[in-house]
Parts: sequence; structure tokens; C-alpha cells
Amino acid sequence: MTTAIEQDLERLRSADLIRLVSTDPDVEYLFRHALLQNAAYNLLLRGERQALHREVGDVLERLFPDRRDELAAVLAHHYEQAEEWDRAIEYLVLAGKQALKRFANREARDLLDRAAEHLDATHLDSNLALRVEVGLGRAQAGFSYIPFDETLALVEETLTCAQELGDDRLLAAVHLQIGRVRNARGESYRTSPKLRESLDEALRLGGTLGDDSVRALPLSLIGSARLAAGDQVGAIEALEEALPILESIDDYASAALTAGTLGRARARAGEFPAARRATEASLELAERSGDPNVVVDTQIFAGIVAAEQGRLDEAIDLTREGVRLADEVGNTYCSLVGNFYLGDQHLRRGEANDAVASIERSRELAQFCDAGSIVSLSDAWLGAARAPVDGDGIAAFEPSLKHAHAIGDRYGASLVLQLRARARAARPDVDWERVLEDLQAAADELEELGARPTLARVLADLGRALAAAGREDEAANATRRADELAQSIGLELEPAAF
Repeated sequence: MTTAIEQDLERLRSADLIRLVSTDPDVEYLFRHALLQNAAYNLLLRGERQALHREVGDVLERLFPDRRDELAAVLAHHYEQAEEWDRAIEYLVLAGKQALKRFANREARDLLDRAAEHLDATHLDSNLALRVEVGLGRAQAGFSYIPFDETLALVEETLTCAQELGDDRLLAAVHLQIGRVRNARGESYRTSPKLRESLDEALRLGGTLGDDSVRALPLSLIGSARLAAGDQVGAIEALEEALPILESIDDYASAALTAGTLGRARARAGEFPAARRATEASLELAERSGDPNVVVDTQIFAGIVAAEQGRLDEAIDLTREGVRLADEVGNTYCSLVGNFYLGDQHLRRGEANDAVASIERSRELAQFCDAGSIVSLSDAWLGAARAPVDGDGIAAFEPSLKHAHAIGDRYGASLVLQLRARARAARPDVDWERVLEDLQAAADELEELGARPTLARVLADLGRALAAAGREDEAANATRRADELAQSIGLELEPAAF
């Protein structure tokens, strides 16, 4: 530091405008008040401010070449103010990547949004690889809290750049992200050509590259999409192929989600020991990943598995904790999913008011996120919860049933049929033939799907409905089948719904 600068600083200190805060390892002064700092800054001409910011950025680069990652956000700020756009964008992207590594998704999205704005405003928008990198980062950062329609538009625009660039690895990553968003918003692998096309193309590109690590992520998402469409056999096959690959490359976050989804698929099939092992593995992998969003996911998955086995007290504790964590980290998508399953668990335990509160919250968040399937299914669950006091509630099930059929969700349609049957059984003027019609249709579908725990629950309802209708022999047969199936797979049948 020169003598002249030291004298200037001493005059400012004597005037009580600045104060000395450190001498080791470097001399550091701060303004006495932020208003003084702002006033001094605003007295500078624009050109002077730009020159100073540029000089500060250059000095930081020169003095700390090994700390670029750590200082990226600071460097980005200085080069933005200096209007050195190429260097500002470089450091915004680097800072965004660092924020993603720390799981600071909202900070990452802000940094990458700024990079995208500068790309749009400068000649650098012709750098296709950079545009793809920024687009993918923005989609990843915003996935848990940005509406899906907005994210989908972003990744489809990014796909156009990736196609023009012709880089198979980047193309695979973009197709994977499109599949991830379409799957989350409730599109079905069976009935959505765009979802199927993106996931299948990502898988094909992984094969073309000869890179199993590229193939593993679309395989995992295909497994998730197949499970959502009611195909747990196909889901298990894809997930079991993906999981060891992800574990071998230490991608703990993706492995945790894959293992958790595998646990759900095994539980839906009634393979509870295998489901528990997969769930325990997913929780352990989530902790190793350090990603709080993945911890939330696996916590909710564990609740879903417990509920499939009929352990509703355990399920509610796990899922409620997952919802609490989701709200704590600002993960809107996990909160909407967790609230939906929490509402279902309360409903199965006969706690209608708690069920309504959770499902209404889920529906509200699903509308914000553009998760159409959850919105539709929520109407059926709300209709079931309100059935004892709402004589016109039966009408709520028809749109949900039509939506499930339209997207090829046979499992979801079966659940809606069971809920409608229970709602009809709760009416004062019960039409048992219509109750039986819904339950029999659900049982037939579930048996074909191999969803044994839900089949056992439907058969138990069918036995009670047949008994109420005076068909004692058929009732005894349905009840016997429910009990035998439950015992064979280790299922705890819940209390009678009617």
C-alpha cells in the first residue's frame, strides 16, 4: 500500500467515515454505514465505476488463481458491473455450478438466469455449447420449485440448440431432463409419445456412446415412468439394471432415487422384504449424497413403502417428516407429492379431516407446479374423504377416472374405483350393486397388474360389500382370498372402511 493511499485512508478514518477491521493477513477497512458506501459509490461516474470493478476483478484473478471456484460469484459481480460480458457469463456459470454442488438450488437458478440474460443480450448467444450448459443448469436448479410448464419450455428450447450442436452427450442430457419433467408432471410412459421418445432417445444415445453411466439415468427414469403407468414388473427390470451402474460411479443421489423407486415397485408387487432392503439402501445413499432434496425424496418413498404394507402409523410418521423437510428446504414438488400420500394414509386410517387438509395442500401445490395428474387424482381423494357428509360427492370421481384412463394409468384407475365404492358404501341409501361393480372391476385390474397388496385390500372390501348385499357364500370366498393373500405377503390389512 502506498503512502498516499495510507494518508487518504487515515483522513477518512479520522472523519469517522471508515473503520479498520483487520490487519492480518491484509489491511481491511469498512465504511461506518452502508448509506455512506452507497453515497460514495453513486458519486462515481459510470466509466469510473466500470474501471474500478474491472480492476478489482483482474486483481482477484491475479492474486488468487487457485480460488476461482470459491470466488466465482464475486468475480461475476465485478465483471457484470464492468460490463465485461464474456467474463461475467463465464463466472456466473461457474458460480451456478458451485451452488448446485452445494445444493443451493435457488441461488444457482438466480446466477444461471443472469447468465442467460447476458447471453441473450450479447453476441455470445451463438455459443451453442454454452447455451445448452446454461439451459440444463437452469432446469436442474429450478426443477423442485419452478412450474413444470416453464421448465419444459426451457429444456425444449435447449434441445433445439443441442440438436444444432450435434453433441450426443449433451443431447442425451437434454432428452433426460425433458423426460424427467414430463414424468413429474404426470405424463404416462404408455400414452405420452413425447415422454417415451425423450427417455428412449436418451437411452439410445447412451448406447451409441458406449457409456453405461449415460444409459443409467434414462433407465432409472424409464423405471419410474413404468411404475407410474402401473407396470411394476417393467419398472423393476429397468431400475435393477440402472442401480448398480449408478452405485459404481458414486452417483449417490441418482442411486438413492433409483433404490427408493425400486422399493416402491417391490412394495406394490407385495415383495416386502426386497422393498425394505431397497428402501434402507435408498436412505443410506441419500445421506451419502449430502443432497437435502434427495433425503426428502427417500423419506417420502419410505413412507409409501410402509403404507403399502399396511403399517399406517409408521407411514404417517415417515411421510409427515418428509413433508416437513420438503417445506424446510423449499422443495415444492416433494411437498405436493408428500402431502398427497400423507392424505391417502390418513384417509385409510379413517382420519377424514387430516386427509382433506393434506390433499387440499397437495392439490394447491400441484396446480402451481402444473402437475395435472395429481390435481385430477386429488379430486377423487377429496371426494372420498368428504363422502360421509357430502351427498353429491360421487360426481367428483368421474373426471379422475377419465383422466386415469386417458393417460393409461390402470393402477390409478383401480384406486379411484375402490375409493368410489367406499364413498358409495358410506351413503345412507347404499346401492350395493354399484359398489360391487366398482370393487370387482378394481380387483380384476389389480390382479392382472400383479399389485397384490392393493388387491388384498380391495378383496377385503369386496367381501364386506357382498355380505351387506346378502351374498354370503361369495362374501366368504372374497374374504378368504383377501386373508390368504395378505398372510402370504406379510400385509397388515387395515380396519374396515365400511
